[in-house]
Amino acid sequence: TTCRQEPMIKKLQGSLLQANVEATKLFGYNPDLELVPTQSPHGDVITISAHGYGANKKTGKNIAKYGSLTGHVLTLNLPDHDFKGDSSHTLTHGTVAELLPYVYALKTALTAGAQHINVYGFSAGGGVIVNTLGILNSNRFDTELASIGITQADKEAMLKALEQGVILLDVPLKSIEEIIALRGHTPELAFVAQQYKENDLRPLDTLSRLQGLKLHILLYFENPDDIIFNQDDVVFIERLERANNLGTTRVVFGSNGGHTSWHKELWKQYTEFTCPP
Repeated sequence: TTCRQEPMIKKLQGSLLQANVEATKLFGYNPDLELVPTQSPHGDVITISAHGYGANKKTGKNIAKYGSLTGHVLTLNLPDHDFKGDSSHTLTHGTVAELLPYVYALKTALTAGAQHINVYGFSAGGGVIVNTLGILNSNRFDTELASIGITQADKEAMLKALEQGVILLDVPLKSIEEIIALRGHTPELAFVAQQYKENDLRPLDTLSRLQGLKLHILLYFENPDDIIFNQDDVVFIERLERANNLGTTRVVFGSNGGHTSWHKELWKQYTEFTCPP
């Protein structure tokens, strides 16, 4: 495995500088794709991370250092990284523009020769993962995908690689409405909720578009969740299991101190999920 992996890792590492230059032209910002070794860097596992609202690619670095992953983490800044609340009208949350840099990262790994890919999404990044799967498994945004060089063959190859890996959803965003139910209405939340609604990209609704895929999904909910609430946990689980009926879905609940705490049950279950007794 190590001998097979090293050329792929070397190729991926060598492609990132040019990939970031190209991505800057495509997206108008540099996603700063970076390959980070885990504590067990051998093997052919690539995990592509997606950070939460207002955060940045440090999320990927943290899971590489402290999680139970093996191989390498490909981490990037999503379009709304480091958002400080200056103007919600610049946000891409709930639009295909939020997803395209992540799809680009998938294509970059695939082009380097990655044959099975894990993905990890925290909070809003979990919503990115769900919506990315949804647009790859449908034709709703094919024009936008084509604008960054993604063909139907690319979509199929990405889904095949993702079916060979693990989908890690860590306290994923289900809907902005659920957050409003907990924290109350604000102009910022209302604006973002409208974008998700207008583009039909509420993760809770996107789940139905995963039908037909054979995914290995590990879903973690913090209970109680002090940031995004638990109102729709059960509905999310039911819809996910129904859509992923050909695959495997493992649901984990924990109480580790809140939404942004380190969710140790997730990583314990990841080890068991990938290395069954």
